[in-house]
Amino acid sequence: VIKCKVVIVWAAKDPLTIQDAEVDPPKAGEVRIHILHTCICHTDEYTRSGKDPEGTFPVILGHEGGGIIESVGEGVTDVQPIIFPTSFETPWLECKKWKFFTSGKTNLCSSVRSTQGRGVMPDGSVCFHWRGKDISISLMGVSSFSQYTVVVSQYSIVKVNPKVPLEKLSLLGRGDQTPGVVNFSIAVFGCGCIGLDVVNGARHLGNSHIIAIDTNLAREAWAFRLGATEFINSAALRRGVGSVQEHLVAITGRGLDLTNSLDQENDTKTETILFSIGQWSTRFLLHPPYWSHQHNAGALQVRS
Repeated sequence: VIKCKVVIVWAAKDPLTIQDAEVDPPKAGEVRIHILHTCICHTDEYTRSGKDPEGTFPVILGHEGGGIIESVGEGVTDVQPIIFPTSFETPWLECKKWKFFTSGKTNLCSSVRSTQGRGVMPDGSVCFHWRGKDISISLMGVSSFSQYTVVVSQYSIVKVNPKVPLEKLSLLGRGDQTPGVVNFSIAVFGCGCIGLDVVNGARHLGNSHIIAIDTNLAREAWAFRLGATEFINSAALRRGVGSVQEHLVAITGRGLDLTNSLDQENDTKTETILFSIGQWSTRFLLHPPYWSHQHNAGALQVRS
């Protein structure tokens, strides 16, 4: 057991407080990491706000960061205690055996999803303790707002080049792993960090029609820089005579092959997306807090 500093949110809407806590050693399949750098994502604030349907309290937030592997649990073969820095987040790496990975369509690992969303380790326990009280892990099963943490799966970890600054690599722990597809017409709703990653991934995979959609004009230059072929100010369209849906159909002739929604508003997810694409298309709703929400898409296919 390691004693260290952690940042705890005791209840929804409470402030973050620094406390001394105990961190258990890793069990089977788990990895304990000495955290050197951590990042802040809006999902952490969303969970703290109490709006997240999977939020559990008290909790240690943080789900993207980097550090040094301190110890590993039984059965861990992909990584070992090393001096090399490690970037980690929710299981996005190749487990090579679960359905999502073997489908050939994603590298998302679903092996710990059922417990991860409940704030516990794969065996139902917790790894953090404060004065004898159990503290939930975070939504993503990482809890990087701590000097030491136990990551729920070895598939959440990747060894990285020690010559690259870890404070920058930590940013790649989540958003920059967002995948792309080949030879599709694509619309990306919301051009923050993850949305721009989708744009960039689509460009690298050779897609020729990449439409970036946002209300923030400051993101237009970044969208074009990273590969967008068109930028749409959705707020301006809504104030005009048309709509985002009508405009997308007009410029594509039939709708889009794929849309990625990174907007946090449900009306964007359930209206703007569903009416802008063809019946053969696929929609990805890429915002973790909405995994537990249902989207009434009728006969259309929606993936979250």
